[in-house]
Amino acid sequence: MESPIRLLRRSYALKLGVALVAIIALVAGLGVVTAQDASDQVRDDAREELTTKAQMQAGELDAWLDSVKRGARSTSTHPAIESGDRSAIQAHLDRTADGDQLPEAVAGVHYVRTDEMNISASSREELVGVNPREQGAPFATDPPTFDGPDDTYV
Repeated sequence: MESPIRLLRRSYALKLGVALVAIIALVAGLGVVTAQDASDQVRDDAREELTTKAQMQAGELDAWLDSVKRGARSTSTHPAIESGDRSAIQAHLDRTADGDQLPEAVAGVHYVRTDEMNISASSREELVGVNPREQGAPFATDPPTFDGPDDTYV
């Protein structure tokens, strides 16, 4: 019986077959490596794009919250609010809600007497006299703590 190496040396078809198998294995190996590299690149690009979008949205949300807090702070220091006069407070809240001063997402502006825990004035008439804690309002069920008179809860 002839050795496989001697057989390979004499047979042109066998040489061609071995060369073809080697080329196919090499191409397949390169294909796997290239596919894995492409997959890693796509994953990294997607992660980077999502991170960038999340950071942009976080910045926009932060700017919106700052705007709402400034508006709340401005409303809370308005002379009508500081006067304690219920009709002046109600008129100011109505003007604030009717104008373009509030973002779309704001449902209403309320004047809450924390000592009595009720809404004594509101841009939404149906809420006047309501106990916000009984309604499940987050600011009343889990009240925030304030460090000073300029603090706001949004």
